[in-house]
Amino acid sequence: METITKKLDQMVIDWIEEKKAEHIEVIDVSQKSHYTDCVIVCTAQGELHLNAIAEHVIAEAKKTGKMILGKEGLEGSKWGLIDLGEVVLHIFDEEKRNFYKLEDFLNKELKRDSEDSNK
Repeated sequence: METITKKLDQMVIDWIEEKKAEHIEVIDVSQKSHYTDCVIVCTAQGELHLNAIAEHVIAEAKKTGKMILGKEGLEGSKWGLIDLGEVVLHIFDEEKRNFYKLEDFLNKELKRDSEDSNK
């Protein structure tokens, strides 16, 4: 399962880089999450860019036979989520990313859980 996930997360990174997504952060949550192994967060330069990234990821996933389990907040939004099972992609515009600080939250929770398990 791990090699499939690593391949899928790299595929998603390649797809979002093709559309010039910025500030890409990959967070391994496989040891703490029951719903996904990896969260990828990136920044888009506005609504049109966000939609272009999302549409490209969805199209490329379908071409490679990957199932889209869910998508949220894409049209007319400053945030979008694409759930590919082993990988969940969050696309934010810069303002929303700075507001929610999702990767900071996830990294803090992973660190806290790690510290708790060491006690």
